[in-house]
Amino acid sequence: MRMTPQRKLIIDILKSTKSHPDALWIYQNAIKKMPRMGLGTVYRTLEQLEREGEIKRIDFKGIAHYDANVNVHPHLLCSKCGKIVDISDSYDFDLRNFDLKGFKIESINLDIIGICPECQSKKGEN
Repeated sequence: MRMTPQRKLIIDILKSTKSHPDALWIYQNAIKKMPRMGLGTVYRTLEQLEREGEIKRIDFKGIAHYDANVNVHPHLLCSKCGKIVDISDSYDFDLRNFDLKGFKIESINLDIIGICPECQSKKGEN
């Protein structure tokens, strides 16, 4: 896929945040710089970038979130508010420590689901 201005903008937006945004958030930020960009363009571009391995898609609570960091790295996911946080930027996952039952590993995802500090501190939700 060639580097169109729309594609570059979407990549730049993703690289500028660690918030793991959804397509609507990316679109809302993109139209600030490129008002004529359509939401469909954002969705198609994100799908293509994911297929090419330039970004990662994280599905959580029925919403697709996107991450420009394609290195294997773990996430903390809040089951209350849906926040996604990187534990670290990379993770050295030594597969020799596991019995892989003959599987050939294609990818690794490590997501830890819990309740973030902000949601824990909300009154009546502990």
